[in-house]
Amino acid sequence: MMPRRSSPNSDFSAPADLIRASRTPSVHSAASAANVTALSAESDPALLAQLARLSNRITAELPPEGDHVLIAEGVKLIRRDRCGVKHAAVARPSIALVTAGEKSAMMLGTRWSYGCGAVFICGVDLPDSFTVTKASPAKPLLGLAVDLEETDVERALARLPERTAEAGRPHSIFLADSGLVGAFERLLDLRGSDAASKALAGLVREEIAVRILASQGGRALRTLFQTGTIENRIRRSALWMRSHFRESFEISDLAQTVGMSPATFYRHFKTVLTVSPRQYVKTLRLYEGRRLMIEHGLDVARASYEVGYESPNHFSREFKREFGDAPAKHVREAVSVLDGAPVPETVPAAA
Repeated sequence: MMPRRSSPNSDFSAPADLIRASRTPSVHSAASAANVTALSAESDPALLAQLARLSNRITAELPPEGDHVLIAEGVKLIRRDRCGVKHAAVARPSIALVTAGEKSAMMLGTRWSYGCGAVFICGVDLPDSFTVTKASPAKPLLGLAVDLEETDVERALARLPERTAEAGRPHSIFLADSGLVGAFERLLDLRGSDAASKALAGLVREEIAVRILASQGGRALRTLFQTGTIENRIRRSALWMRSHFRESFEISDLAQTVGMSPATFYRHFKTVLTVSPRQYVKTLRLYEGRRLMIEHGLDVARASYEVGYESPNHFSREFKREFGDAPAKHVREAVSVLDGAPVPETVPAAA
């Protein structure tokens, strides 16, 4: 399979990249801002050497300047060298590893600041607004990501002993260990199109899922994928919404399909994803409308209809509330930046 270029607006969004703040590596719930200690040469030189090798391999496969995303045999390689540019995309269920640089992201009201050595896991499709906070053409932000496939997770869960259930949440972040980074290295080695490479790559993907679900950072994801749990039913409903967000539908009908009353469904959905079902659908529509205007040049009216709005004025009002500017102004500025307007090399982490 030939590699394909993805929009530079989409990242490990398939989502996200680095971490820093507290002295002790920790895992943070969706209810708080996430900060994890950034790796340093003093902390784990061997792990940093692994990450440096991965960075060199990513750099070798991408153009030497600018923002680029390359997808080859199911592995997404990311390079970004401009700070301060605000991006927005819908993050797919995925696993991302940052090998260099730093980034700040906002997902459903939770801010994450992370970087070299960080693993970011997204269990459902989530709107992701992010800014690179440390990068330059000489030292870009680099990372790689793979989709979080349900079959891989199911097989991984079957291999792991049952543990006390934790409250499920849609995303998690933690520091990688050498075993997980090594698995990503092997996955890069197995991107051939022959049957043996594909089969072995499938085993490595399963290994990555096992390592993550067995880690402290991945335990909360177990509940999202375990059949019969409330969190699993909410995850499945969110996946359905992602596929049908352009359509009109009744939340009560969706609640019935997952075996809940409308009131119970609303309460559990907001507990797991931190937003209401209607707010989730609205945000998906706005992010897709933004993408269509920036990447495909659609005007406001066409974009609003494409994502399910009956009124362009209604779309414009909601868009301004979400992104801070009217669609025309926002898109004009975004396109100008993507076309190469100068940006600073560093910005405050909280930007």
